Amino acid sequence: MFQMSNKLRGYILGIVGGAAYGLNPLFAVPLYKSGLDASSVVFYRYLTAVVLVAALAKMKGYSLKIDRKSLSVAFCLGLMVIGSSLSLFHSYNYMDVGIASTILYVYPVMVAAILALFYNERLSLRTGLCIVLAMAGIALLYVNGDGVKLDALGAVLALVSALTYAIYMVCINKSRLRRLPTIVVTFYILLMGLVIYIPFFLAGFRFAPVDSGNQLFLIFCIALFPTVISFVCTASAVLKIGSTPASILGALEPATAVVVGVCVFNEHLTIRTGIGMLLVLVAVLVIITKKEK
Repeated sequence: MFQMSNKLRGYILGIVGGAAYGLNPLFAVPLYKSGLDASSVVFYRYLTAVVLVAALAKMKGYSLKIDRKSLSVAFCLGLMVIGSSLSLFHSYNYMDVGIASTILYVYPVMVAAILALFYNERLSLRTGLCIVLAMAGIALLYVNGDGVKLDALGAVLALVSALTYAIYMVCINKSRLRRLPTIVVTFYILLMGLVIYIPFFLAGFRFAPVDSGNQLFLIFCIALFPTVISFVCTASAVLKIGSTPASILGALEPATAVVVGVCVFNEHLTIRTGIGMLLVLVAVLVIITKKEK
């Protein structure tokens, strides 16, 4: 009988996690059109995801009890995750969404740099090639040729988003949280991320109300697929194959988003975006066919 290796399982989880995260537009766009603003969508998304992960942990028989040190690490990583989402969202106010997303996906390079600088991990030629291929593919997927100027503040916000996510990808593997079940880690990271909204509540801010069954369904879907499934699979992949390979597999996120745009929102698939998707797939194939030592 075929026995799946731990590495292969990690690559599959990374692919599922990256592809699942790329489903964000499938649910977010209809929510925006229904009247919910982006801040409300993010809040409802993470709140629902916390409930779903807690239910999943209980079904699997996992205890959600953790020590204080682990809780403090989860708090920091939760702020990183939410901070990455919010800074990217605000960058959209200053530049084209595609360009901001392109800048975001320099995070595999940042992951490799952090590991090299602070953990003395060497970047192999094969992994470096995968990073170059993935970034080139993503650039073709997003960057247009309309001569759009790059806004400095928007670029800084997008880079902050990339850096905070890169730190998260490294710390999830290098911190004391790696000793805990992935479901438990995901629960606390999402829960601690919601803490950033407390000042908004104290200031009297109110989120847009959910007033239809369709909105509830879309919120459930955006919490399940690009949040719970993506976070759990990606975190598991990081633990099994490492931060850098898992971040390269994350290049499937924008590729999936392009497919959703073409199939659901009637966007056009150009030769350029087709080549971009091909480069991303090549990068993924190169990294997952790496021989185990």
